[in-house]
Amino acid sequence: MGRTDSSRSPKSPGGSVFYGRMAMKNKPPAYQFYPDSWLSSQDIMLMTIEQEGGYHRLLCWAWLADDCGLPDDDEVLAKLSKLGQGWFNGGSIIVRKKFFEKNGRLYNLRLLEERKKQEEWREKSSIGGKKSAKLREKQRKALRKGGSTVVEKCLQPKGNSSSPSSSPSSSPSKKKKDLFISSFNERFWPVYLRKQKKEDALKAWKALKPNDALVETICTDVQEKFKDEDWTKERMKYAPLPGSYIRGRRWEDEQPEEEGSTWDELRKKYGKENSNA
Repeated sequence: MGRTDSSRSPKSPGGSVFYGRMAMKNKPPAYQFYPDSWLSSQDIMLMTIEQEGGYHRLLCWAWLADDCGLPDDDEVLAKLSKLGQGWFNGGSIIVRKKFFEKNGRLYNLRLLEERKKQEEWREKSSIGGKKSAKLREKQRKALRKGGSTVVEKCLQPKGNSSSPSSSPSSSPSKKKKDLFISSFNERFWPVYLRKQKKEDALKAWKALKPNDALVETICTDVQEKFKDEDWTKERMKYAPLPGSYIRGRRWEDEQPEEEGSTWDELRKKYGKENSNA
C-alpha cells in the first residue's frame, strides 16, 4: 500500500503544481490510445466501471507530470481517480496492478513507452528542421554571392555532375532503402513494444524488404501477439527481440486452436514445440 501524508497541502489538480512535481513545459498534449488493446484487456474487464474510469483518470494525470508518474500516496490517488472511499475499499488493489513503484512514484509501463516515442519523434523532427534551415541559409548565401550558377554548384552532388543517375536522390535503390527505413520507423517500431536493439532490428527489416501488404500483415500480427500475457509479463522479457522476430518470420507462426481447450492446456501441449522462440 502506498503512504499517506495528510499534513501536506498540495495545490489543486487544476493548479500549476502537480503534487510536488512541476508540470512539464511544452509536453505533448495527448498520448496514443488503443481502443482494441483497452477493451480486450483482461485487467480492464475485471474492473468495475468506477475503477476503469479512475484508472483512466490516473493515466491522464500521469501524462501531465514531468516524469510521467504519480505520487505513491493513497489519499492523493483517491482524489485524483475520483474513486474516493472506493479507492480504500478494494479499488487501489485492482488499479495499482497497472503501475510499478520507483522512488516513491508510480509509473505505467505502456504510458512511459508512449512518452518515449513522442520525445524521440520530436527530437528527430527538431534535427530535421535544423538541417533544412542550414540548407536554406546556404542557398541564400550562394544567391547573394553569385546568382543561380553558384546555387547549382552548392546543390550539385559529388562525383560526375553530368550524369543524373549519380544523384543519391534519384537512385532507385536509395529510394527503396528510404522506404524500408520509413516503414520500419513509422509502422513496425511503434507497435513492437519491446524496445531493444533497434539497429539490429532495422538491419533485419532492410534484409527482409517487406512490401506494403507484408508490412500490414506484420504490424497486425505484432499487435495481436502483444495481447498475449506470455509476451507482456515481467516487462516483456519473454517476447522475442524485434530483430529475432523479423528474422524468424514469427508472423507466420501457426496459432494452436482447439475447441474446448484452455490456454494452459494448449501451452502445455505446444510448449516444447515453441520453446525455441
